[in-house]
Amino acid sequence: MTHTKGPWKAVNDTLVRGPHGEAIAATKWTGQYPVCTEHEANTRLIAAAPELLEALEGLLYFVDDTDEADDWPAVIQAKQALRKVKGE
Repeated sequence: MTHTKGPWKAVNDTLVRGPHGEAIAATKWTGQYPVCTEHEANTRLIAAAPELLEALEGLLYFVDDTDEADDWPAVIQAKQALRKVKGE
């Protein structure tokens, strides 16, 4: 899986930039819609994506050592989310 390495930063309410200032995502088209709390929340969520991915992978690595972990609903959901991120 290849993506722009973090950290990503929300530079305003609608724009996320990578570590070298490159644009990663925008949550609205500038000038077309007013900024709302939903745009701001989406921007923060996108900016946190690399850290969330790293945390999820770390937790699953740790939990995989537990025999009964595969039956835990949260582990099942986490593995499904990770497959979605990886395009599987």
